[in-house]
Amino acid sequence: MPIEETRPIASKILDESNSAPLTVDARETIRTRINREPEFARALISESIELLANGDPDVSRMVLRDVVEATIGFENLADSLKTSPESLREMLSQSGNPTMNDLSIIVGLLRQNLLFSMEVTSVGTADEQVDSVERLQPV
Repeated sequence: MPIEETRPIASKILDESNSAPLTVDARETIRTRINREPEFARALISESIELLANGDPDVSRMVLRDVVEATIGFENLADSLKTSPESLREMLSQSGNPTMNDLSIIVGLLRQNLLFSMEVTSVGTADEQVDSVERLQPV
């Protein structure tokens, strides 16, 4: 088999079009899926809240940022928070520092926009979970 036939398709595309191989921006993929599947947006919001509660606020803000961008938009949300879209983007960036009040408003507006409610439950500590699983095991 000639070497040319064993090269990856991406490099063949590069050679034929004289430009970079076709790729899709991950954020664009997320936005498309959020618009196509509202339940995906709901799951992302739930995940964001779980990340925040479990000590990962940086990722939590980034997830919220993607959902805001794909749904209500920074301009509309900024009006509700009485701030600028740029300030809001910074607030929801990895290094942002939104107040709990701002986060509450953001999540509330997203819930209204996506027409869903949330219920938060506690699952206990890892040790408690192991104990409860051990108690449920057949003898």
